[in-house]
Amino acid sequence: MTQGPVTYILPDLAWAILLDPIIHEAPAGAVIEVHTRPMQDLVDRRIAETGRTDLVVRLKEPRAA
Repeated sequence: MTQGPVTYILPDLAWAILLDPIIHEAPAGAVIEVHTRPMQDLVDRRIAETGRTDLVVRLKEPRAA
């Protein structure tokens, strides 16, 4: 069985408190999935500030309830 990259889900800005630990501890190739444009902007900015170029940020619509 092939395992994909580690994925962290940070739906919106309320979850931003987890961002710094994730950025510092995430393995190369990890995916940070966000559900809002403001969260994507924040994640992109924080990743750029830390100089990480090996993380993937994915904007994905949340699942319908």
